[in-house]
This record gives sequence, C-alpha cells and structure tokens, in this order.
Amino acid sequence: MPTVKDIFNHLCTSMPISLCESWDNSGLLIGRLNKEVKKALISLDVTPPVVLEAIKEQFDLIVSHHPVVFRPVSAITEDTPTGSTVTNLIKNDISVISMHTNADVADGGVNDLLAERIGLIQIDSLRGGETEALGRYGVLKEQMTLHEFLKQIKVRLSLKGTRFINAGSKVLRVAVGGGACGDLLKNAKDAGCDTFITSDIKYSVMLEAAAYGMNLIDAGHFETENLICPKFAELIGNAFPEITVKIAEANRSDIEYFI
Repeated sequence: MPTVKDIFNHLCTSMPISLCESWDNSGLLIGRLNKEVKKALISLDVTPPVVLEAIKEQFDLIVSHHPVVFRPVSAITEDTPTGSTVTNLIKNDISVISMHTNADVADGGVNDLLAERIGLIQIDSLRGGETEALGRYGVLKEQMTLHEFLKQIKVRLSLKGTRFINAGSKVLRVAVGGGACGDLLKNAKDAGCDTFITSDIKYSVMLEAAAYGMNLIDAGHFETENLICPKFAELIGNAFPEITVKIAEANRSDIEYFI
C-alpha cells in the first residue's frame, strides 16, 4: 500500500510546496510519513465533523486545502477547537496533508479551476503575492450585464447568495482570486478587468472597487475554493487506484444566508 509520503510527494508534483507564500503552513501537518494509507478523505477544511467522519469510517489520511494548524500555537489541549481537533487526529493515528497557497497558485489548481468554471477563456496569471500568480484573469465568450453574470455564476458555483458592487460596467474581462484575495483588486484593475470575483471582501475594498469603476463580487470563501477537492481526489485516485478516496460528506459550509 502507498504511504503518506508517497501521496504527499505525488501531490507535490502538481502543487509544489515551493509555490507557497511565506506566511502559509502547508505540507504534512499531522502524522507519520511512513504510515500506510488504505483510505484517504478529502475536505476543504479539517473541521470537527470531518474528523469525526474520518474516525468513524477508519480513514488513515485527510487531505485538505486549508491547514489544520495555521497560526502558531503555544499549547495543544482539548480546551480549544484547534487543540481538540489535533488531539483527536493524533489519538486515532490520522495523518493530515494540507495543500494551501501552493494549490491556489499551481497550474490546474484553485484559480484555474475557478476561472474555467465561470466560463473564462484566454486565461492568464493575475500578478500579485510573493509568487506573483495568486489569481487568474480571462474573458467571457460574450459580454453581458452584471446581473446576467451573477445569475450565471450563482448556478455554476452553487451560490446561495452574493455581496457585490455594481460599478455600472458590463462584464467581459474578469479576474478571479479563490478565497480571500481582496488585496489583488488593484492587480485586477491593472490587468484591464471590469469585474473581480473573490471572497471575504472588506468594506474599504468595496469602496475602492466603486472608485475604480470595477464590479466586485464576493462569492464566498468555501464556494470559490471547494473546486479543489474533486481535483485532490482525482490526483490521488488516479495515481493510487488500490486505495479508497472519498470527498467527505461533512465537507460543507455552515454559513447561512438570510433570505
């Protein structure tokens, strides 16, 4: 059977750790490289329900996008959410590989998948970040109004709702930044984009977009990045057909929208 190291090395061929931003915390974050893997669970986040699912169904490995441990911690106890999660994983000998900003930046990663899903063509890198490629931009096959575009991406990204700035511009040249990429707004403007899709947008960035005359869409953190989970499953399943690979049933966003 393949080991955690085998799976990690294979993922790194598509999403090298060298692509990570300096503030990131990607890689093997919990567990043993020499542990054999019979079952791998895929999830955007390592939440308590995902860990419970892994324990209940006896998974050996979780592969996530967001790091299970992100900020430095001074203690691991069951009194904190992170400490409780880490403790449960270690007690049950479940390893965790997290592929974060390297999966955002990599060819075929989060941002390429997002750009393709919303219908962009002629896709290129959106300069920004230490790697200079945290986002993507491209053009639609035909120009449309913002409201037409919002209806389209609501279906394509399974959105429950959006926050947006309507700058009065029609939509043709669009930039994307999966997750929280509001800092790339100026980069999107410099690339000649009329519209930028990202998430977790600050009020000040909304005002900045309006001043630039750019449409700005907050399509949700989970929704703009969850496309990477099937990609993880595909990469692992194709390379290691002898193991069971599953996207977690608990892989979901608990954010609700008031209608």
